[in-house]
Amino acid sequence: MIELGEQIRKACAGNLIEMKKALSKVTFQPFWTVSIKSKQLNTKEGIIKITDKIPLSDYPVIYKFTCSNLKDLIQLLDTFKAWHANNKILTSRVDRVNMARWNKTDSLALYVGSTRCLKATDFRSRIKQHLGGGNSRTYAMQLSKWHEDLNYTIVIQAINVIPHGEKRITPQLLELIEQSYWDEAKPVFGKKAGL
Repeated sequence: MIELGEQIRKACAGNLIEMKKALSKVTFQPFWTVSIKSKQLNTKEGIIKITDKIPLSDYPVIYKFTCSNLKDLIQLLDTFKAWHANNKILTSRVDRVNMARWNKTDSLALYVGSTRCLKATDFRSRIKQHLGGGNSRTYAMQLSKWHEDLNYTIVIQAINVIPHGEKRITPQLLELIEQSYWDEAKPVFGKKAGL
């Protein structure tokens, strides 16, 4: 058994060395930042207006939703708690909205995610889902479906993850980058990549 354990340890160490090499060949480039007033999310047209302005990306994107201040976060979470209690008792695949996991943290970071951008529109689609303009069966924040008539501001920051010397970033490396960012931000919603 000890021999098997050492084989596993050796394999892990080799993978970590390879990940470190791959990470050293990556550039993180600011891609898109926007500040959104909650009133813009009250209609499907408002959400489309926001997402249509998102530039297309051929690179993987790491993104973070942040609430602008603690007062806004508190009112947003109070509203979410009431809505969530009702949503939980609705029927799955009928009238329940699939929500990103609620982590019960007090971070201003609402969500951290990534998209591999296998299609140039992938990032736009994911942001649309989080804003509540997509299918309610997709796990996302679904903000417009529960935020009611609150007055708050969120900021979305996105970063391109650009490989150098490689054709593409591996899903494993992108997952590691997202997990590290997630650990740093401790977002209120969502799950850590790969878990």
